[in-house]
Amino acid sequence: MVDSLHTSEIPVRGALIKVLQCDKTKKKATPSSGPPPSMPPRQRASTLGVITEILDGSPKQGLPPSTSSGGSRNNRLNRSRNLSASSSNSSFHGSDSKNLSALPVVAGQIKAFGDKADRGQLRIEDRVVVHPSDPSPSTSYLRDTEFRVVSDVSYLVPISTHVPMKLAALMAGRGLSIFDAVLQTKLHVQQLLDSQTNMDREDTVVKILVICNDEFSMMAVQLIVHFLKEFKILVALAALKDEGLMWYKKNMPSVKLIQWNSDAYDQDLVERTSDDCQGKVDVVMGCLGLGAPLQRSFKCLKKGGTAFVTEEINEKVLKSLQKLADQNNVKIVEKPTGSIVGTVDDLKNLLNLVAEKQIQPAFLQEEQNLQPSMNPVEMRRKARSLSSRATTASVQE
Repeated sequence: MVDSLHTSEIPVRGALIKVLQCDKTKKKATPSSGPPPSMPPRQRASTLGVITEILDGSPKQGLPPSTSSGGSRNNRLNRSRNLSASSSNSSFHGSDSKNLSALPVVAGQIKAFGDKADRGQLRIEDRVVVHPSDPSPSTSYLRDTEFRVVSDVSYLVPISTHVPMKLAALMAGRGLSIFDAVLQTKLHVQQLLDSQTNMDREDTVVKILVICNDEFSMMAVQLIVHFLKEFKILVALAALKDEGLMWYKKNMPSVKLIQWNSDAYDQDLVERTSDDCQGKVDVVMGCLGLGAPLQRSFKCLKKGGTAFVTEEINEKVLKSLQKLADQNNVKIVEKPTGSIVGTVDDLKNLLNLVAEKQIQPAFLQEEQNLQPSMNPVEMRRKARSLSSRATTASVQE
């Protein structure tokens, strides 16, 4: 499909990725990720030809006349570029630019390289995930197939064959935010213990409460246990939904599991949490952007405690939370709106943990358990065998 692509149209150090999976939650939150409204959602093309940049639905000024002619428009790959995201201040280790999050995180296969791309170990058809800190990404469409044009191959992270591509895309999105919050928690716990005497430090048990509303974010518990194993910690998981809890009950019995049912009284949930955690906790990690559960978590925090939030919060809700945090003498560390957290190396480390099965997302394990043990051919043979038995039995009757 990409044989006719002129590699000179790809950034010289970049690459073209065929998108096979994307972080759908990210895409849903950013409606600007698709082509501009003034152009068709996906304009068909017979070849990949010359890539045409679109500015507000009109051809870019300065292009040759043949580039903007209507007759050859169907033979080009239309490219919707996140133009405002090409800030020179964006760094390889992340950026605070809101525009960087305009496109969803994607994973796919490499289809072409730029002329001067430093390929290293990367090869055509390799499975990769694109780190979201790429300062000038763009999305292209060809025959209803989505492509991502990456400005530099340094933003590509190889995906192990042991990691599903769907999971890799999630890890590069929400997973990086959780990973970064866990590293911040480790640093905070280290500073908390350093402020104590040696005698107190040996006896101190740091209590950490993790709040989640889906199975994926529960991965934060596994990351905390993995990275903070050098400390004496008590980890509690407060879940707004029951999905995924059984896996943690079976595989991580040391973790306290608390159900924060929506139909229960707030004070009852706080008391239930305090009983399981043997008092108030030192750190809260909120893997959600909802105001009510985060407000409740402040009542579970010790005076001077810290709450880390991995998801973006509505500005109005954030102001309310900050005001309540001041009243309760606790600190909230939120994720800045539109920011990119976590470096490329962080993403590599996170995917390695999953490939080595040191981190096992519960929803992934459940999907694997639901998969039939037989291959499709064996299933069809068994179905034919059962149907023939049923026919023979009816004839005998």
